[in-house]
Amino acid sequence: MVAHCAFRGAPQSSYFESPKLYGTAVTPEFAYRLHREAGGDIADDGVLHGVASRLERLSSPSVSQHQDERGMFTELRLPEGFGPGSVLVVRTRLVDFKPNLDWKIRTCADEAAAGLTLGALNAVLYRCDAEERDTIGDGAYDVPKLGALAYCGMQGWYSHLRHIIPSNDLGHPLCDHLRQGCWALDYVAGRLRKHCELFPEIAPLAAWFEERWELVRRVPNFLVPRYFALTMHTAYQALVRRALSLMPGKVVGSSRFTHELALTSVQLLGQVASASLRPVVKGVSMSAGLPHFSTHHMRCWGRDV
Repeated sequence: MVAHCAFRGAPQSSYFESPKLYGTAVTPEFAYRLHREAGGDIADDGVLHGVASRLERLSSPSVSQHQDERGMFTELRLPEGFGPGSVLVVRTRLVDFKPNLDWKIRTCADEAAAGLTLGALNAVLYRCDAEERDTIGDGAYDVPKLGALAYCGMQGWYSHLRHIIPSNDLGHPLCDHLRQGCWALDYVAGRLRKHCELFPEIAPLAAWFEERWELVRRVPNFLVPRYFALTMHTAYQALVRRALSLMPGKVVGSSRFTHELALTSVQLLGQVASASLRPVVKGVSMSAGLPHFSTHHMRCWGRDV
C-alpha cells in the first residue's frame, strides 16, 4: 500500500522515490483519492459528523519490470493526480522463490562442524581484529552506521543478531546493510576459506556456508536479512554444541553460566603468527586480554595470563 496523507497544508505533489521490488511480480488492485467538498465545514456542535467528501477513482499505477546486477525487479510509479488523500494497493508475488529454503538452511550444520578442533573453533567463532590481521591479513567487518564487529568470527555477528531476531528489528543498521548487497555473505565465507590454510578441518563448514549463500543470493533483497540471520543462527548453535562437546568433565550437562565460562577458553586460546608459548614452534597460546594483548610479545604477557 502507498498512501499520501491529507494533513492541513499538504502540497498537491510530494517527492516519491519509485520502489524497486526485487524478485517480485506486482499486480495493481485499486487507486482512489478523497476530495473534500467545498463548504464542507465541520459543525461545532460537539458531535463528529465527518468531513463532506467525494471519492475519485484514479488510474492504475505504472508497473514495469527491469533487470540489473542484483536480478529482476518491478518498478512502481504513482498514477496522475495522486495528491493528498490518495491511496493505492497492489498485490505482490515472489518469483522463482523456493519455499523449502528454511529446511535447506537448517540441515547438516552439525555434520559441517563435526571435525572442528578447539583451535579451529577459535578461528571460526571469535578472533578480534588484531588476531585476524596477524593471521590472514584481514580485519573485522565494518557495518555502516554500526561500526566494526567486536569479533571477526560468528560471535561478532551473533552479538547483534541475538537482539535483532527476537524483536524482528528489521530497521537495524545490519539489516539495512544486508538489503543493500551481499558483501557480508562474501566476508563470512571468504574468511573461512583463508583460515583453511591453518586449519584444514574448517573446509566442510566453508562449503556449508557457500552452498547456502548461493541460495540466499537469489531471494529478494528484503528477505536477505531473514535468511542471513537463520543461517548464522543455525551455524552458531552447531558450533557452540561442538565446542562444548570437546570440553572435559560434565561441562555439556552443566548450566548456561558454566557453558559461557567454558566458551571463554575458546575465545582466549588461539593460534596467531606472531606469538606462541614456544618461540620457535608455532601453536596455540592464550591471550593476556582482548583486544589489546592479542599479538606479539604482549599476547603471552605472563603475569596477566
